[in-house]
Formats: sequence, C-alpha cells, structure tokens
Amino acid sequence: MENKWFNARRLGTTAALTAVVLSGAIVVKAVLAIKDALKITTDVFEVEKKQSPYIYIQTDETGDHSTERKFYNTETSGPWFPWLRSRSHDHWTLLKLAQDQDHNVRLMGVRALADHHHWDDAELIEIAQACDNRTLIGLARSQSADLRLFLPPPTLMQAYSEDNMEDSFRHLLSALPVTDIDKCTSFFTSSALQEGKGGHVEERGGLWCFGGNGLAFTQSLSAAPEEKVELFCLQALASHSTFQSHCEEIVKLGGLQLLQHVATSRPDSCKIQSLVARIIGNLAVWEHLHSDIIRAGWVTLLAHWLRSHDLSLSVHAARGLANIDRDFGRQKYTDNVYLYHPQFRLRYVLNITL
Repeated sequence: MENKWFNARRLGTTAALTAVVLSGAIVVKAVLAIKDALKITTDVFEVEKKQSPYIYIQTDETGDHSTERKFYNTETSGPWFPWLRSRSHDHWTLLKLAQDQDHNVRLMGVRALADHHHWDDAELIEIAQACDNRTLIGLARSQSADLRLFLPPPTLMQAYSEDNMEDSFRHLLSALPVTDIDKCTSFFTSSALQEGKGGHVEERGGLWCFGGNGLAFTQSLSAAPEEKVELFCLQALASHSTFQSHCEEIVKLGGLQLLQHVATSRPDSCKIQSLVARIIGNLAVWEHLHSDIIRAGWVTLLAHWLRSHDLSLSVHAARGLANIDRDFGRQKYTDNVYLYHPQFRLRYVLNITL
C-alpha cells in the first residue's frame, strides 16, 4: 500500500515538473519571438553603406532594374567599367562620370548626359546647378543636349536704358587704350564716339577725330537710331577685341554685362547678336578670361545661338564655344576665322577643321 502511494506521488511530481518545463519553454519561445520581431538589427547600417548613394527611377512600367542597379552601382563597377555606368538612367551617376579625372571617361559622360531626354525639369535643373565649367562647355557643344540644362544668365546688377546704354558704350570705348592700334580700329572707334544723341560733331574733337571735328559723313546727323549707334559701337569693340590688353580692359570695365544687355534687348537682330558673338569669340581666345565669360552666363547664350538657323550667328557662336572648350581639341580660332565644321563635339577628335 505504501509502495503504491509512493509511486503515485512520484508520478504526480514528474507530471507537475513536466508541465512546468513545457509551460516555461512555451513562454520562453513566445518571448524570443516577440524579441526578434521588435529587434533592430545593426546589420542594416552595413547594408546601407554598401548600397548606391542614388535613387534609381524605373523608366518603363514592366522593367526590373535590379540587374541595372547592380551594374551601375558606383561601388561595384567603380573605375573599371565606365561604359556600363554611361548606360545608367540616373543623372547623378552620369554627372559624376562627366566630371571624372580621366579625359576619355569625361567625354563619355558628357555624351551620355546630352543623349538623355527623359528627365523632368527638376532633374535637369539639378544637373545645371551641379555642373562644373568643363562639363557645361561640353554640353553646350553637344548637338543633342537639352537646352534646359543651361541656367539663364545672371541678372544684371545695372539697369540699362537706351540713354545710359549709349553712355556706357561711350565710356567703355573712351577708356580703352589708344596707342599702338591700327587705322581700322581708330576709324570705327571715332565713328562710334561721334554717333548718337550726344554725337554732335561740332562738339567733338581731339584724339578720336580726323581733321579736328569729325568725319564728313556724320556732320549732317544730330541723332541716329539706337540700333545704328549700337552697331557702330559693337563694330568698334570688335576691332578692339583683337588686342589682348584691350580684351582685359573690356572685361574689367563691365563689357561682358553690357554686351549681354545689348544681345538680349535685340532678340530679333541677328546682325547685332552676330557682332556680339564675334566679340565674345575674340575674348575667348585668352584662357585667363574664360572664367569671367562663363560666370557672366555667356555659355547659355552661345549654346542657344549655336543652334540658330542664321548661319552668321551660329558660326560666330561655334567659334566662341570652341575657344572656351579646352577639353575637346586645343585649337584657337582668332578673329575672321570662321569655324564651319565641326561646330559640335564629335565622338572623335579631328586632325583638321573647316
């Protein structure tokens, strides 16, 4: 009887312990499951480090770009496969490619940027704002480039009117050096200073006049139309811009801003715009003036003029951009040299130009 009681007691104790162990195991498992569900893994930071710094946008409705992301990731492709990166649809990837230290990779990147036309305005503005000067020039000379890639020229600090613009031209021309210039430059300068509302010949004299009181054909003119005065002044500036020291003075005295105002205020005058483009092309012969020309917004204007249907305007714009572009060809085109071909960058460098 005692043995039966002992066995029953042991069985009960075993059953109780088993129940406690099973209950504990269930509780522990539930706690661990909840803990795993709420756990923030530290591996995520390592994963983020390895991922591309760019957000990739799918360009078609059904395409899976997971493979594309793998190829274009800057960490995986690196410098070894730039041609793979040039096939990316991400504008930041292509912009980084266009700013690469390797010359051939840069040219490839600029071509890739110019050949993409599916980006929206926001992405194009981002590219325009992030472009360095070298990339900007390359895009301006790429025939397929979207003109939205170019920011508008900066706002002029000085407000010009018809009267003070004429005065600004006279001030600029009068401040340019007068020694060691040819007769052609002297003639155009004298003509410009004697034209316009303030150009009464009897009031003029001195260094810029032949015969003491001006040219014979201006004696009957008391006031010339504004556009005619601008043409005289621009022709004089074009002659002065063939001298390096004069180019430096033109830039120093605000000539780039004055020319911008003239060009934008006469949008329908290809003759005036051609003369302005000719002057900018002459200034661009001197590399130390390139930063001033670019900063004044002339790349945008020249890029638009390069695509003009007016042959004279497009040729002068092509020469100006070619003189600024030091990353594709090293030729410089001086005054009265007209670049007919190639006006745009090609996929190869020509040994001869027309």
